[in-house]
Amino acid sequence: MVERVLSSLKEHWDHLLKEGQELSFRKGQALFYEGHVPYGIFVLRSGKVQFVRGDDSCGEEPHLVQASKGKIIGLSHFFEESPFCCTCVALSDCKLTFISKTQLHPFKMASQC
Repeated sequence: MVERVLSSLKEHWDHLLKEGQELSFRKGQALFYEGHVPYGIFVLRSGKVQFVRGDDSCGEEPHLVQASKGKIIGLSHFFEESPFCCTCVALSDCKLTFISKTQLHPFKMASQC
């Protein structure tokens, strides 16, 4: 399913990024919390984020994602309508673009066809 979504988003991606909301998070701030329902997706522009599940850090080392221009966070949870399986915390100051469910709704509907 995610592959179909990415394929349909591809030709509209630049427009979605341009229309998205630019956000800044300080080190230690949570982007989203485990168990919460996503209201859109994040695109990591700079900085580092870490995904942590409960108190056990997913039972392993915390999962670290280095900033790479265009890294998409939360796409599968958004399109599968499932709550986040972990909390996402900024390990450094971060810049992200948030693309809301309103902007993504046409692509979600197209992926279900």
